[in-house]
Amino acid sequence: MKYTLEITDKQAWVIRDALNFYFRSYLGQLDLWHVLPDLDKRNMMETSFQCAMGCRGYSKGLYSKDVPEEARRACDIHDVIRHQLWKDNPNRGTHTVDSTAPCQRSDYDLPEIKIIEETA
Repeated sequence: MKYTLEITDKQAWVIRDALNFYFRSYLGQLDLWHVLPDLDKRNMMETSFQCAMGCRGYSKGLYSKDVPEEARRACDIHDVIRHQLWKDNPNRGTHTVDSTAPCQRSDYDLPEIKIIEETA
């Protein structure tokens, strides 16, 4: 079964961030949220992550046998959305992680994303 989800660009950013948190939680990379630009959000999340992690500085690779396939699927979806948001940004940088075309990491084909309507 396939679904089409029509979302706004603001909703795409929320989904991207949620998927980023989801797959990084499986990798043990919750302490990487210190890079969030919003200081209040960063402080709140950092405190939560420290409690959840119990330890800092430990993470797994995406292909680790201890990482479930769902984490790789979330990473695939995240990367597709992140790359599309980069392509749609007129002020985008050229040498960023976002500029790299997504590659399939999970057991599913990469999802497709397309613009159905441009907004001002």
